[in-house]
Amino acid sequence: MIVAIYVRVSTDQQAEKGYSLDTQLSECRKKAHELPNALSVEEFIEDGYSGAYLERPALDRMRNVLREKRFGAVIVYDPDRLARNLTHQLLITDEIESSGAQLHFVNFEWQNTPEGKLFYSIQGAVSAYEREKIRERMQRGKRGKALSGKVIANNRPYGYSWDAENSIYTINSKEAEMIRQIFSWVVDDHMGIRAIATRLAKLQYPTRTEKNSWSMGTVHDIIRRETYAGIHWVNKEYKTKIGQNKFKRGTRKPSEWIAVPVPAIIPRETWEAAQRQLQINKRITKQPFDYQYLCRNLIVCPLCGQHMRSVLSGGRRKPYYVCKTGRSISGKFNLVSTEKCPARQIPAKDLDESVWVYISGILKNPEIMSDELSKSNKQEDNNSLQEAILRLNAKEERLHQERDKVTLLFRQDLIDLSMVEKQLTEIKNSLANIKTQRKILEKDLEDSFSPIRPDNLMAKFKDLVLLADTEDPNLRRHVILSVVKKIEAQRIDQRNVGLSLGAEIKTNITFG
Repeated sequence: MIVAIYVRVSTDQQAEKGYSLDTQLSECRKKAHELPNALSVEEFIEDGYSGAYLERPALDRMRNVLREKRFGAVIVYDPDRLARNLTHQLLITDEIESSGAQLHFVNFEWQNTPEGKLFYSIQGAVSAYEREKIRERMQRGKRGKALSGKVIANNRPYGYSWDAENSIYTINSKEAEMIRQIFSWVVDDHMGIRAIATRLAKLQYPTRTEKNSWSMGTVHDIIRRETYAGIHWVNKEYKTKIGQNKFKRGTRKPSEWIAVPVPAIIPRETWEAAQRQLQINKRITKQPFDYQYLCRNLIVCPLCGQHMRSVLSGGRRKPYYVCKTGRSISGKFNLVSTEKCPARQIPAKDLDESVWVYISGILKNPEIMSDELSKSNKQEDNNSLQEAILRLNAKEERLHQERDKVTLLFRQDLIDLSMVEKQLTEIKNSLANIKTQRKILEKDLEDSFSPIRPDNLMAKFKDLVLLADTEDPNLRRHVILSVVKKIEAQRIDQRNVGLSLGAEIKTNITFG
């Protein structure tokens, strides 16, 4: 018979503890020679792959051969070399037994009996428990260090030097001057991120790598980093391994963050002013469009509640506003549903002209200004928000049904575990996205019930009266941004837009 040997090591530390590939191979070969009728051996070697995941090249090859029922026996040094996850361990064991092969371990006596399987499961559970305990102790140690006022790891923020002995940051006076200059450009000169990155390169400010290259991402991270205001957040972000060489990054709940005081380079008031300026820049920043989208960043899809993007589409590259969720809501690997947001793309010129005609009409007729403003934020807007929330709830329910169907397909052996894991992850992410969207809509709904200050809006409009007849698209956008909070827009005609026919668009403008 042919004997398969599977060995695995993920780290150098495991090799030092006696799990080296040479040690495993030597012991497994001895075990193979002790088996009667062993004619040949095929070895499957996994170097540098975690046992927490099924996605392993050598394991995949062995499982493929197992389906061909070529092996009479499979030898593994220890159960946790086969898999670290108990469910995966039992799944692989079942595949080996289903192929007709016998499973052997060097450091564990495997018995294909109810009692043997029970003991095998118990040992797998204990291994998983020990692994989680080690992880929990490490996390507790890091939290204790942070709570004592120490920085856990050196992230090398520009403007600081690292005191390794005391695990704290100290101000680097030369770099700190540049940090203060960046915040001055933002707060005092109202410069954008691109302009700052360009100026840094032009003025030859050195980077940590001594290259005269400042990316917009680096500048943005510097402005957003609260460390410069004297608070360094620990346990704010997480990095989770979700597969071989795959990681998921995210931000934890604010209640889990730990504040570690560090020397401040700038006053906190300056940092907060910079954050406000970033938000202002985000709304008014000029993107390199051939067409000036007057309502950019203000359009909201009434069907799904998402903001609409500004794009050029078609062979003639015409400007449109397009719903962000015009794609599979449950992910591109969805097995059961391919539902997309049904909102049609809206010709930008038609919508922009319609909005401008309406707003300029208000500016030209002060007598109707009060009546028109009093119509905003009324029941129609509330109804749209409530309908969007109901649609989100319906999508959430469909995703829950979808999750149940995927689980059923797996139980019926119609899809494999890797596909199940991928599907469930996609569904989980979609559910989380729906939860976020619902919170935004609920907040908008709550705000819509709050009475607006008509006197403030009237004052804004009166200040802009002289621009009612402007032809300058930049000034028109300035007017729209000054008085409009949100525009719900939906295309309601079913025809293609020709050269002489405009699109029929239903709009609901919220002033603020």
